[in-house]
Amino acid sequence: MSDKRAQSKPSIAYPIIILVIIAGGVFMVMRSSFTGGQWAISLDAIAAEPVRYEGKEVRLVGHIKHGSSALATSNGKPETRFAIVDSAGNELKIRYPRTPPDAFKEGRECVVEGRLAADGVLDCKKLTVKCPSKYQTEDEGQQENPEYYQQKYSSPQRPNS
Repeated sequence: MSDKRAQSKPSIAYPIIILVIIAGGVFMVMRSSFTGGQWAISLDAIAAEPVRYEGKEVRLVGHIKHGSSALATSNGKPETRFAIVDSAGNELKIRYPRTPPDAFKEGRECVVEGRLAADGVLDCKKLTVKCPSKYQTEDEGQQENPEYYQQKYSSPQRPNS
């Protein structure tokens, strides 16, 4: 008597499962490659063709324009409005739906990411302000105002006992 179970055909379930997992991984990589890309563009590109970028996600680098920042409220929520400029004098107005980060200061370099609205203002989703003190040499930081850093970071003096 022969055992029919020992002679049964091998299951094809495992190769199918492995192929589905591989295909799913390839699909996820391809999808993220095509939809997740966001390139930093220059302000002069937007100034030259604002309609081309209208409604699209963009990333821009510029300096916060002196005298342009204002805090406001929109629908009861804080909103920061400011403009960024580049070395050529191109300017773009920004709407940021939050209070600005601690490093936010006019004249500093920043990176803004968001969607360019039809009114020519960037609705900013992400704001990163570069802190110049992190990029200075030791000599540059001391030349600015050493007393400020001594007052800010020194520990309180204890009286002699």
